[in-house]
Amino acid sequence: MNTLRAQWPYPGARWWKVDFHTHTPASKDWHNATDVSPQPTAEHWLLKYMGAEVDCVVIADHNSGAWIDSLKDAYEGLKANPPAGFRELYLFPGVEISVSGGFHLLAILDLDKTTCDVDKLLGKVDYVGTSGATDGVTGRSALEVIEAAADGGLAVPAHADQPKGLLHLDNSGRACATQDPMTLQRLFDGGRVIGAEIVNTQTRKPQIYVDAKCRWTEVLGSDSHSLRSDPVPGSRFTWVKMAKPTLEGLRLALLDGAGFSIRRSDDSEPFDPFQLPDHFIKSV
Repeated sequence: MNTLRAQWPYPGARWWKVDFHTHTPASKDWHNATDVSPQPTAEHWLLKYMGAEVDCVVIADHNSGAWIDSLKDAYEGLKANPPAGFRELYLFPGVEISVSGGFHLLAILDLDKTTCDVDKLLGKVDYVGTSGATDGVTGRSALEVIEAAADGGLAVPAHADQPKGLLHLDNSGRACATQDPMTLQRLFDGGRVIGAEIVNTQTRKPQIYVDAKCRWTEVLGSDSHSLRSDPVPGSRFTWVKMAKPTLEGLRLALLDGAGFSIRRSDDSEPFDPFQLPDHFIKSV
């Protein structure tokens, strides 16, 4: 690990390695065909992200917050008696909601929220389906779900450019596959979404999004459903600049946007936020 990163001595904002989209065994599709390992413990899950030198993770299982409290309890246990490989890790409770119309939305809550808060949110948007699965959608509309998620949290369309993504194109290659133009326009005008998870920044977006000039900040998460098979923890992430990890810190960084307070792990230009220049002011 970069020693300077581990013991950053300077006041003010710094860069944090954030995985905006992680899964646990609470998601029914946790294992894929090439991963036959037994279900990990919460401690094992945490140590895998620590080993990948991730600073913050958004726990976003499919329509479930079942593992959030377990991970928090396990973290406190590890912190009290640190094993080899332990490092600080910030756990943002969240959920990947299957929204009416067919797209997935990440609802990111503040650090002090719990499984109960996720359950309340799912109840508020009338999710009907199996906890941990994607066999149902919300009874509330896309606009209502985004409003509910953004009320005290962050509403971030998940893998927006991919299947089950808000900006995924239909067979015509021009229009959105999951929402009608009127709903999209109201969503774009509402200002409740300020960032989206985009897997491939080169993917073409619907013309209505381009015309709306939303300029949502594009972040990246691993969307890992396994600790052994790709994408593994730490394989895709976003550098976020903030004083300390908080929901408000994430919000402000998304408002600042790419190049200022957001850098993706797949950026074409190499980026090492802890490489100090030859001339560096340490104090004034």
